[in-house]
Amino acid sequence: MTDFDNIPAIQCTLQGGYLIEASAGTGKTWTLTGIILRLLIEKNYNPERIIATTFTRAAASEMQERLQNRLSVFYRYLSWLNQQKAYEPQWFQIGFNAQLDIDNAIKDICQKANKSAIEEYDDPINLYLIRYILTQNNIQALDTALRRISLLLATLDKLFIGTLDSLAQKWLKEFSAEISYPIDTQISTNSDILTRSLIHDVLRREHHIISKNSPKIYKIVGDKIFSDIDSAFHAVDLSLRFYHAPIDIDKIYSIDDTFFDNMDKFLPTDLSVFEPFYDIEYAKNYGMNTSLKTVNDFIQQIQGIIEIIYTHKSNFVYYLDSNQEKFIKTIPKFLTAKTFKNKFEENKKIFDDVIVDKLLKLYDI
Repeated sequence: MTDFDNIPAIQCTLQGGYLIEASAGTGKTWTLTGIILRLLIEKNYNPERIIATTFTRAAASEMQERLQNRLSVFYRYLSWLNQQKAYEPQWFQIGFNAQLDIDNAIKDICQKANKSAIEEYDDPINLYLIRYILTQNNIQALDTALRRISLLLATLDKLFIGTLDSLAQKWLKEFSAEISYPIDTQISTNSDILTRSLIHDVLRREHHIISKNSPKIYKIVGDKIFSDIDSAFHAVDLSLRFYHAPIDIDKIYSIDDTFFDNMDKFLPTDLSVFEPFYDIEYAKNYGMNTSLKTVNDFIQQIQGIIEIIYTHKSNFVYYLDSNQEKFIKTIPKFLTAKTFKNKFEENKKIFDDVIVDKLLKLYDI
């Protein structure tokens, strides 16, 4: 007797919803195709009533091939069984005689099918469906099943087996009139074009809002950021790759009046105190360690940065080049380095009191 317990494809009632979880190679496709076979034979579903979807074309192709093979194998099994009517008539009387034991009959069928080299003779789904056919109170049950499977093999293409996007494309075509879409509308699997279009629309909207409502911020950031679709696309694409990562709203910052207050306080600062240090000999005689790379960077960069500040005022950050931006970011490192030689502690104190504070404010901005 075949034990049908703990076989999901047989235990499910073919009604409602089921979740079948299994790791690779444990028989998911076998289970799914078995359920489809039951729907076709046991429930007499027409192929067009069944939809089987998966994520990849390869998986869909495999499922279609496996289902076709299962139907073909089961058809040959039933054809062999039909030939046994003259030799084992008791098998075909079970549905009309309660005294006959279906379990013993299935056991005999399995043994004889094995001797006859019937493919998949002990497949649980095949034996379950044979059991179902033989217990029907219908003398034509086997003949009906054979005709139905023959028809199914010829019309199996009506049963949809494909990817989710191909299913969406199928529905889009079938119901185009109902949703007012052209019948030849195609679903694109490349979202890049749509993403770029959405980014363009969002940047265009933000450009209008910020330029009108926040002119100070707009003056600082300029208009190039609103046309840089490539950078925005890269950021969006990266975030979509990690769409499960949580976003902590508390850590989203914005420019407020504090920024402009700091800027307003910084701009009137007398920056002429830096000018003597543009001369490398003066800096050296003053005690600065001009052999230190950070000191040389300071002397080379600070003059150009201050000229930009005087020229562009609060908009100066927009005119800094990459080297100048890099220098400003290293200001804390410059201040902690050994910028002065030994025995010049007094000069270092004056430098710290007069100049360091200005550098830190520049760094903060």
